[in-house]
Amino acid sequence: MRWHKKQQTHFTYLGDAGYGDKALTAGLQQTTGDTAQLTAHGLPTFSHVGELTDAMGISTSELRFLCYQKDVSTVSHYQHFALSKKTGGTRLISAPMPRMKRAQYWLLDNVLNLLPIHDAAHGFIQGRSIVTNAKPHTNKQVVINLDLKDFFPSITYPRVKGIFKQSGYSEALATTFALIATKSDTQAVEMDGKTYHIANGKRELPQGSPCSPAITNVLCRRLDARLQGMAQKLGFTYTRYADDLTFSSDETDKIQSVLWRCQRIVTDEGFTLHPDKTRVMRKHQKQEVTGIVVNDGCRWIALP
Repeated sequence: MRWHKKQQTHFTYLGDAGYGDKALTAGLQQTTGDTAQLTAHGLPTFSHVGELTDAMGISTSELRFLCYQKDVSTVSHYQHFALSKKTGGTRLISAPMPRMKRAQYWLLDNVLNLLPIHDAAHGFIQGRSIVTNAKPHTNKQVVINLDLKDFFPSITYPRVKGIFKQSGYSEALATTFALIATKSDTQAVEMDGKTYHIANGKRELPQGSPCSPAITNVLCRRLDARLQGMAQKLGFTYTRYADDLTFSSDETDKIQSVLWRCQRIVTDEGFTLHPDKTRVMRKHQKQEVTGIVVNDGCRWIALP
């Protein structure tokens, strides 16, 4: 009876998540968070998983089902399909199934949207857009655009878990939230008339999850702060839209310094610049920011 009661309020095992059974299981035993920190930031507090599932409106067994990591499973919480990129190639989209999608929306609305982000971020934020991202770069002598390579896949389970830990949540809840928000790379195999989903990679942010964009903005807060600080010291303006970094200025003698320092900061923050997507656009050229022309004659736009 005592064991059954504990199962309704605590998770004791959720698989290995690709990072080792003992590490994940040990985290689930640590249920003490920083309530004062959570309350100060207006974040919901939970003493245990049972309180979390009550708030989410689902059973503990359903949340366990959504979070549990199996190396081989006949069930997938995602539908996968490819979308063509404008620049060529394809992008893999992993769209969550209804129950997983509801859990991710709950996490987005009740936790992620309450976490602080940097003012330089413009992607997937209410009241901001490609327009607000482009506006600071209008009619500048030089515009520099860089791209973060493999942006979503580079944000792995430990990094996502760290967001929730740093916000004040216990190891157990941070682990649970990170398992909701990430997925393993899987391969579908047909055998004896059944489809088996085999995990063949570490957990990472899925493109297609409603909470993935918000997680990227929270995680990039320090990156944005460092890049903006560097830009201001060199007389440049900085914004970021998802994986797209833009710098602009009327000063043209610090371009190489911006590029070199940006490379160093991006690498230090655990990301990689795409080697083929750096553009330096001068005044006499067409200057584009997130698909918008921002130099002479940009009449297409009513900048607020």
